[in-house]
Amino acid sequence: MSYWKLPAWLLVTGLLLTSPLLAQRAGQSEKAVSYQQFVRQMRTEYPGVRTICYGSDRDVFTKIMAPDAFLKNRSNPNARQAAATSQFIVTYTGFSPQAQAAFQYAVDIWSTLLVSSVPIRINANWTRQANNVLGSAGPTTYRIVVNGAQKARSFYPIALAEKIARTQLNDPAAADISANFNQNYNWYYGTDAKPPAGQADLVSVVLHEIGHGLGVIGGFSTSGSLGQYSGGAPFIYDNFIETTQGQRLVSSTYPDNSNALYRQLTGGALYLNGPILQRNTGQRARLYAPTTFAGASSVYHLDETTYPAGNINSLMTPQIDNAEAIHNPGPLILNLFSDMEWKTTSVLHTPLADSEDARDLVFRVQVVSDTVINTNSIRLFYRKGAPTTTDSVYTSVTPIRVGTTNEYTYTLPAATSQGDVRYYFQAQDASGRTYTNPGKSASGSQIHYQVQTGPDNIPPSIRYSPDKNFIFNPAAVDSLPIYARISDNRATGIDTAYVEYRINGAAQASGIPLRFNTATLIDDVDSVYVGRITFPANSLKVGDQVSYRIVARDSSRARNQAVNPATGFYTLSVVGVQTARS
Repeated sequence: MSYWKLPAWLLVTGLLLTSPLLAQRAGQSEKAVSYQQFVRQMRTEYPGVRTICYGSDRDVFTKIMAPDAFLKNRSNPNARQAAATSQFIVTYTGFSPQAQAAFQYAVDIWSTLLVSSVPIRINANWTRQANNVLGSAGPTTYRIVVNGAQKARSFYPIALAEKIARTQLNDPAAADISANFNQNYNWYYGTDAKPPAGQADLVSVVLHEIGHGLGVIGGFSTSGSLGQYSGGAPFIYDNFIETTQGQRLVSSTYPDNSNALYRQLTGGALYLNGPILQRNTGQRARLYAPTTFAGASSVYHLDETTYPAGNINSLMTPQIDNAEAIHNPGPLILNLFSDMEWKTTSVLHTPLADSEDARDLVFRVQVVSDTVINTNSIRLFYRKGAPTTTDSVYTSVTPIRVGTTNEYTYTLPAATSQGDVRYYFQAQDASGRTYTNPGKSASGSQIHYQVQTGPDNIPPSIRYSPDKNFIFNPAAVDSLPIYARISDNRATGIDTAYVEYRINGAAQASGIPLRFNTATLIDDVDSVYVGRITFPANSLKVGDQVSYRIVARDSSRARNQAVNPATGFYTLSVVGVQTARS
């Protein structure tokens, strides 16, 4: 912006730093982030995104029937209740009885293919949409830091998160999936998989859209020539996307906001792969990845050419033709769902709380499996202090089962537990598949919990980088914003954070509070605290000196205090309007 374009009323004065930038205290190092700190620091919820399913004018006259077990039980009314392994509760808006019956048929198919102890709620809307759109759907929210999840730093669709955690995570009346269907389309409402020419099979489209709501969805996108993924963290589905060479897309090879990632997203050669998918099918699933990225279709559909109409795996391709019936998700998607933890062993644990008192640590874990658990495999791994490159050994112990329940406990005596303890749990099912709590990072490294007992004598950490210049209107009330990253070594956290400031060496009013910013970005590793130093109108003049520092105290009994900068103050000089320069 050219200076002469500034509004006439904006008489500006510059505040220029006269002291060097200080990003952190001298000698301060980045400490490893434990899972307990990670839980406290990360934003745990992400808003819903949707995909779109398109129709076509082509008639293909193909038919894929529902799974045999479903059809067999469907013919026996007494067996229908027993066949369902999950409960779907649908709220219909605007549906005719015929359309609702077709929708319910698709829901009943999914209810026999997935296992969940938590009801899956769907809001289904019969609405006007673009002529070529069949429908759109997606999870209402996503959760990160899910108890029992194996990808500790990935977003899970809310229905899947609840399945893994074996408990309700959102409001019990809230929808987990939101789906819209085009009331203007020429639909076939039958459930016999025999749509005629010119009509789209509603059962097939509903199956497809529910598939997106259950997890065939993610956060990849593009901006210009850059590839990105939302929120700075992958979605669970994104972890299973790989290149022709077998390199995972969620990796340091293809960083967020990079051209390398963009080239892969638009390169036409991406695949889904996972250990269960590979073991049970012997193949990868090729994805739809056109040279022009389509935000509602790319990557989150299977490739149309590889799985054409009539193929058992064609349900989750980007379009459904007229006279095309697909009443089965297909083995590729169903096995991917197992990799994504729709079939899993949930190792459930509530993290232990820090204490300044010496005490026994009682570790409790629940193990709930969709398969057969190897009870002899359940382990607690712990160590004193953070692992290092030269010392990363954990002590392995076997928790004791509580009666005949699925709960196991282990007690670490106070004499051993005092100080800093890092730990995680592990279990295996009969097939040898390993599950941990907390889970692992996208790179496969094990994350751990942290619990600390005994006196807390360590002050908080303050990270702050002041701006070099600040422009404001001296004739009106204005303010200097302060954004500081403040964290503590204990989960009890920060008690007080504020700014002390002086004008020309004279201390001003009592400390300006800094408040925790609940909208912290997902890739922030510290808690962001925000405040403002407010200057009344006409209170500053050229030559004034503004000095300030940030003070933080933790919640320990000692109320350990840290200041930034470590000595002295940040000092800013008030200067007048300068001569314009090109």
